[in-house]
Order: sequence, then C-alpha cells, then structure tokens
Amino acid sequence: MAWRTDSQLINSSGRWTTFDVSALVRNWTAQPWSNYGVVILAQAGESGSNLQVDFASSEYGEASLRPKLTVAYLMPLAASSQR
Repeated sequence: MAWRTDSQLINSSGRWTTFDVSALVRNWTAQPWSNYGVVILAQAGESGSNLQVDFASSEYGEASLRPKLTVAYLMPLAASSQR
C-alpha cells in the first residue's frame, strides 16, 4: 500500500530538505513486509512551469550530500517484577 506521508515545497537549492516519515516507519515496524522503500516525486507548482529537482543518492560521490534517515525512538520500560 502506498500513500503520501509528507510533502515539502522546495524553492531553493543547496540545502537539506526534511521529510517526516514517522508514520511510514511505524507501519514498517508493525508490518515489516510492507517496507517497499521511499520514493520522492516532483511535480510542477501552481504556475505549471517546468522544474528540475535533484537529490543525491546513497552512492553519491560526496558523502556529506548523501541522504540519511534518522530514527529517534524510546525503548519501552521493562515491567518491574514483583515478589
């Protein structure tokens, strides 16, 4: 199942763009078989003009420009045993 998780207006170049994929990662955790990766699509804005958006891949020559996924999570507390 594919759905839009986040969308961003990108109106300048040479900067990092952040996408919130929290719901997607939660779904992957609950249903690992549903992980088909992430696709980033570009579409023309309201003006309908042509556009070009480039994103570096994980194999890009300059490592500092490669995409990264940062996952912050909390480990559940272990249930305390009562004697």
